[in-house]
Amino acid sequence: MTVLIKIVQLLFALSILVIVHEFGHFIFARLFKVRVEKFFLFFDWGFSIFKKKYGETEYGVGWLPLGGYVKISGMIDESMDREQMKLPPQPWEFRSKPAYQRLLIMVAGVIFNVLLALFLYVAILNIWGETYLAAKDVKYGIVADSTAHEMGLCNGDKIIALDGVEVDRFNSVIADIILNQRKTLTVERNGELIDIPIDQKYIPLMIDGKGRMEARIPFGPFVVSDMPRKKSPARAAGIMINDQIVTLDSIKFEWYDEFQSYLMKNKEKPVRVGVIRDGRQEEYVVTPSKEGTLGVFHNVENIFNLTQIDYNFFQAIPAGIAKG
Repeated sequence: MTVLIKIVQLLFALSILVIVHEFGHFIFARLFKVRVEKFFLFFDWGFSIFKKKYGETEYGVGWLPLGGYVKISGMIDESMDREQMKLPPQPWEFRSKPAYQRLLIMVAGVIFNVLLALFLYVAILNIWGETYLAAKDVKYGIVADSTAHEMGLCNGDKIIALDGVEVDRFNSVIADIILNQRKTLTVERNGELIDIPIDQKYIPLMIDGKGRMEARIPFGPFVVSDMPRKKSPARAAGIMINDQIVTLDSIKFEWYDEFQSYLMKNKEKPVRVGVIRDGRQEEYVVTPSKEGTLGVFHNVENIFNLTQIDYNFFQAIPAGIAKG
């Protein structure tokens, strides 16, 4: 049932995009007095579920949910109708119009999709506002991958500024470095401000997803909130939901990334997982997966204070356009 619901949701979302896209072609064709023969949601090969003609245009819903189309006179489109092209051009046909009009008719679908994206951003910001993690609220510093370590960053560094400008949104740091070709990253390390020069050779690596800087999370309390029904080494070993994981091979961890690193070093090797259940400490032998995971989830919400911005309608318009 879940899969069916997701399929229906996908088709519904695509249908909206298709209708808006095809409406762009339709409206510009009508604007330039080009005849539109058909306007269909989904394809009607062989037959249609519904159709009705208004004026010169037949509107309908096809049976094959793979998009949709408008059939414009004098244009070879999704219908692949070439018969019309064998006849002399008519004034109401696409091929009879000036080049700039033909161009606008062709790109109108994309233009309308972009306008839809801007409208959706404006609506989302107006209704729900925006929530983000501010750099100043990443209180435990960052976890740096190997590329970020090569750049000069360390686990626990707190991001302060780029090229001397204070960083506001933590999750925009990498995009800012890439798009604005920042030269210096200022971090706080052990209470001291340090300027780290950004070598431009790392930009292509960051575009490829390397050089990650994630917010550091404390390890405990690690209470198992859920486990996959399949492929969970922890479930297979006897660990249960609401167990609190406290050790691996009797080792206690301060940070979650240290816990992950230990599992990666011991993937597909048995480890002793110490848990607390109903006030008693127990131990289970678990073999981490080849990805270095135990197959458990834990709740990491409410660790950070998030910044909420609310927009009225007039504020949402420029903010939504900027995001689009």
